[in-house]
Amino acid sequence: MGMDSLLPEGLEAAVAIDANGAVAWVDGRGADPLGTFVTDTTANPRVVRFGQRGGGPGELQNPWFISLPAEGPLVFESSGRRLAQYARDGSVSADRSIG
Repeated sequence: MGMDSLLPEGLEAAVAIDANGAVAWVDGRGADPLGTFVTDTTANPRVVRFGQRGGGPGELQNPWFISLPAEGPLVFESSGRRLAQYARDGSVSADRSIG
């Protein structure tokens, strides 16, 4: 089983780890891109960057929660009430408002 993480106020990063040891995190300090995904932390690490600051598809302003399902990083933004799903190559696969 993997691990998901919140980015509470005052902290700088939220981290998610999947069952295979891949790691994804979002940085709340304003860096662009906002997220980093390491697909393999042992033999052949591959680093993929995802997301950027803004209001368009796949763009976030205040990431708050990250999860790492098999499809790729999933980031929730509480202030904009949006959920962004990124593929494991860093591209945006889904972006939707949460009502």
